[in-house]
Amino acid sequence: MRIGTAGFVAARLISAREARGVTQSELAESTGIKPQSISHYEQGRQSPSPETLATLAERLSLPERHFLRPMPQARILHGSVGEQSRLRWLQELAAYIREFVELPPLRLPRFQPEEPVSMEALASAARTYFHAGSGPIASVTALLENHGCVVTRLPSGGDHAGFALLSFDDIPYAGISCGRQPSECRVVMAQALGYWMLFDQVEPAELTKRAEDFARAFLLPAKSFGKEVWSPTIDALLSLKRHWNCPLAVLLRRCADLDLLDSEQARRALGNIGRRGWKTEEPGELAGEAEQPRLLAQSVRLLLDSGVKDVHSLLADVALGAGDVEELAGLPKDYLRGVDSVVEWAPRLRRASAG
Repeated sequence: MRIGTAGFVAARLISAREARGVTQSELAESTGIKPQSISHYEQGRQSPSPETLATLAERLSLPERHFLRPMPQARILHGSVGEQSRLRWLQELAAYIREFVELPPLRLPRFQPEEPVSMEALASAARTYFHAGSGPIASVTALLENHGCVVTRLPSGGDHAGFALLSFDDIPYAGISCGRQPSECRVVMAQALGYWMLFDQVEPAELTKRAEDFARAFLLPAKSFGKEVWSPTIDALLSLKRHWNCPLAVLLRRCADLDLLDSEQARRALGNIGRRGWKTEEPGELAGEAEQPRLLAQSVRLLLDSGVKDVHSLLADVALGAGDVEELAGLPKDYLRGVDSVVEWAPRLRRASAG
């Protein structure tokens, strides 16, 4: 008689496999487990034996107890299945941190149905809500973290930036991939904000475009940015790029939004970016890395430095691997492996006796 593992949660195996980006057949091949068995485990028709669960956990780089925890239900807003699986882990990590650390309450604006769906008006209202003024926003990521959004960097998506978004208890959890240009990160963060604000009020087919329109209007206000565009050409906009910290394509599209370029001029200018070889890397990027989430990293450091938790108990409680916690929280690679709960004695010279 086959003996399964009591408490095994099938949805955990599906989520872990999707987070690692492997198919059922790939997981079967790498573990030596029959594909039909893995399918049955994920359908809940069978439970893996303790030995089989240990094999699956090792292949997926997760502790075995990860697969024995209830799966919280979240509202999926945007992103691939793999990205959504990582955001579920982010939500659980943040929920654990909230038991010990006071995180910012949710204070993000929401779109009201009776208001007109104008991206210019909505972006202006959002800036007023955030007291962001009319100039460049130093860090969109910090702005959203300070207002209750939980943010993580997703594993690199190659040359293209993007975002994933889910909601749990009406709190947004955002994952951002930034491509090669640091300035793209703030754009996708602004798109995620627009997506969150508009999700329940705009038809799904229109959401992505509306969020992109909102992001441009939010990052580049019509009055202040429009006044600074003395010529809507690539060379002229390069001089504004460092000030507004947005990619050239976004600056050009914003010029088209404001009728500083017609559609044909905008099309030719965007094509010119490609002809100059700037599709993935362009001049004028600010020095340094893209905007980084900092809230969870600071919170984990606080838990460890204060002695409230040590690395072993933290990892045991969240039931994730050290590498996953480091990535989700934005900690340096191997940070949790290098934190020692034993403080070494520092030798020092004895004081000379008085007299």
